[in-house]
Amino acid sequence: MSEVTAQMLSAYHDRELGLEETSRLRRTIAADAEARALVDAFARIDDAVRESFAEDLDAPIPLDLARAVRSGMAGRRRRAIGRTVLRWAGPVAAAIAVVVFGNHWVEQRTELALAERELQIAALTDRVVQDALENALSGAAVSMADDDLSGVVSITPTRTYRSETKHWCREFVEEVVIDGKHTTRFGLACRENSGEWRRVQTRLPGSTPPPVGAVL
Repeated sequence: MSEVTAQMLSAYHDRELGLEETSRLRRTIAADAEARALVDAFARIDDAVRESFAEDLDAPIPLDLARAVRSGMAGRRRRAIGRTVLRWAGPVAAAIAVVVFGNHWVEQRTELALAERELQIAALTDRVVQDALENALSGAAVSMADDDLSGVVSITPTRTYRSETKHWCREFVEEVVIDGKHTTRFGLACRENSGEWRRVQTRLPGSTPPPVGAVL
């Protein structure tokens, strides 16, 4: 079996050999349990990579990259295996590395998508805060929906006063519903000379409120 390499079996698995070579390797695989096991391992590894990249992400995988992954797996696998003679340890370890790389790439893209989503939620919340604190009376809720986020942000001013530095400050209730998950927080923001409301306190229900007049 020394004349059969893992690289040759990888090419057989990807149907890249001619008829004569394919027939020869098919006979070899039928007669050799180790060769059959390695070809089966290649099939399982390809399935695992495809499954990793087929998962739905908040940030879609670029089409060109998805095509490169699916069409280029065989080439990368054989370059990793090189001219290794058929043995379990080397070829399988090299092939598993392809799966590890694919999963790591998916994890990174997922983290980036989640971070981008958090920024979008924060930006939406700030828009509603600015509108509500500048224009709404105490007790009047201002809401804004975002279809891309499948969410709604509602801000209700509850109290208005001047700080020790003579800035106008307003306490408010913040309600955020994203994908059906409801979060309530209490906030305090003060108006800058530029006209922008700057959040200076955020607290969860049940926490101790900031001292009146000592916010700036």
